[in-house]
Amino acid sequence: MLGLQYTQKALDHWREWLPKMYKEMQADGTLNQRAQDASKEAARQVAALMAAGYQQHEAEEVVLLELILLKPED
Repeated sequence: MLGLQYTQKALDHWREWLPKMYKEMQADGTLNQRAQDASKEAARQVAALMAAGYQQHEAEEVVLLELILLKPED
């Protein structure tokens, strides 16, 4: 599906760096949907930045830190 290219990246990153959040979402059954939603939004924002003149790697660098590669838990 279009827009889901970052889903596995989100799941892998969240499992490793945000284990509490990951386990909570897993327990309440929202993990996959939230990863898919984040992936779709990331793809949308990357496409918008690319339309504005960014290269794909530049757009991903900006967007993925906000939506996919979240800051690690303390």
